[in-house]
Amino acid sequence: MASASLSIGGNMNYAYMEIGLQEIVGEIALCIGITGCTVHCPGCHSKELWQEGYGSPLTDEVYKDTLKKYKGKCSCICFMGGDQYKEDLIKYLEMAHEEGFLTALYTGQNWVDYDIMEWLDFLKINPYITSLGGLAEKTTNQRMFRKGADGVFKDITSSFWRGEE
Repeated sequence: MASASLSIGGNMNYAYMEIGLQEIVGEIALCIGITGCTVHCPGCHSKELWQEGYGSPLTDEVYKDTLKKYKGKCSCICFMGGDQYKEDLIKYLEMAHEEGFLTALYTGQNWVDYDIMEWLDFLKINPYITSLGGLAEKTTNQRMFRKGADGVFKDITSSFWRGEE
């Protein structure tokens, strides 16, 4: 993992929790924007996530209440960042799986720690580069992967491309 440093336990804040229909193909996702991003992509559409400590603490109680509230309404919990808080993220991914949700992570890193990947069903990697565009552009450097039943991550980026099936 290429993050500058890892925080362990109790430091994870979120800026938003919103329903997303485009982040994970074929899923209704609850997107949780985690603050403290260290990547700082030029052209980032979520600069509020750069500031560590911004937003509200994502406590176990808040998270459990959120999972209960969205069970049956969403199929996937999608963390927008958070891999810099490895221990907290793993705990929350595991809790989501226990409640029957699929899990996803959007990160600007080039890859993530194996211990995190173990709990993911979807993974979007690589920094946003304005000239290459986001996932909807064939020129993008970003990649979306889905874990198969065999545990292998398959590149599904093309499913986001405009005009593609």
